[in-house]
Amino acid sequence: MFEFRLNNTLVTEPKNWDTAMFKILRDSEMPGLFTEVIADLVFYADGYELLKNLYDTTDGCVLVDVNITNNCGFDFDGVIT
Repeated sequence: MFEFRLNNTLVTEPKNWDTAMFKILRDSEMPGLFTEVIADLVFYADGYELLKNLYDTTDGCVLVDVNITNNCGFDFDGVIT
């Protein structure tokens, strides 16, 4: 089971997480490897409320920190844009 945190707040696992694809990218301008998660996630319940509140209280352009972990050592940090 995965745990999702949006802006450090634990939320319900979004729908479609099981279809997510991971892409490893290399950038010639910024040395290193970068991970991109490609997914059509649907947040509901507490995740939806958190995102809707951010949208309603800003100009709609907000970056959301996301952390995804599980008990097998998977740990992903990224940003939802």
